[in-house]
Amino acid sequence: MSHPLLNATVHRPYPLPGGPWIYYQEWNRVIFLHWQADAAKLSALLPPGLEPDLLEGLHWVSYVFFDMQRIRPRFAPALAPVSDFYEANVRTYVTRDGRPGVYFLSMEGSGKLAVTLARAISGLPYTYAPMQRRPGFVSLDNATARHHFDLTYQTGNILTSTPADQWLTERYCLYYEHGKRLARYDIHHQAWPLQSLEITDMHQQYGWLHELILPGTLQVRYSPGVQVLAWRRQYL
Repeated sequence: MSHPLLNATVHRPYPLPGGPWIYYQEWNRVIFLHWQADAAKLSALLPPGLEPDLLEGLHWVSYVFFDMQRIRPRFAPALAPVSDFYEANVRTYVTRDGRPGVYFLSMEGSGKLAVTLARAISGLPYTYAPMQRRPGFVSLDNATARHHFDLTYQTGNILTSTPADQWLTERYCLYYEHGKRLARYDIHHQAWPLQSLEITDMHQQYGWLHELILPGTLQVRYSPGVQVLAWRRQYL
């Protein structure tokens, strides 16, 4: 069974992976916060086998908050109690064998059951964190990890993606450590539709993230979202 998303590939930096896709999901109402990062501190957090991917010689780290929705295996329906939740992750930009992707420094989800299943099935480093969302406002309060994030915002005009926007968002694989082995998940979606974002108030308390980012370098974007296909885990 094919999928209409597979017909749109011209925006990808490299071809679709081989074999069938196995998961469908949607990333909706996405907030992107991008900062330049301290090169030495960020590189020290990467596992062996991954190299930092640089934008005009600069390291970047991003905080991404979105609605994860309708996640399901290819031949099964989506079940809201485990398919729909809020996610917040901190990611940086890496490359391996000429294939650029992302590496997650943290992944937090708002659904306890969904997070437990996602971690068990995918191996990704999900943790549970209470989150709230209403129009123009998102909040995360993870007392266990001492993470806190509040953002009040307004979305703005539709944008034409700049080369920097494309570098920061058009990423079609993620790398992570599964046990002691380096692994990769390949994904596919249409090019991100982006809008401007105006922050009216923000409080961010991730101590280690504060140490990584370079003040005064924040860039922000919003997207209504994309549909996503994912392939099987590949060990490297």
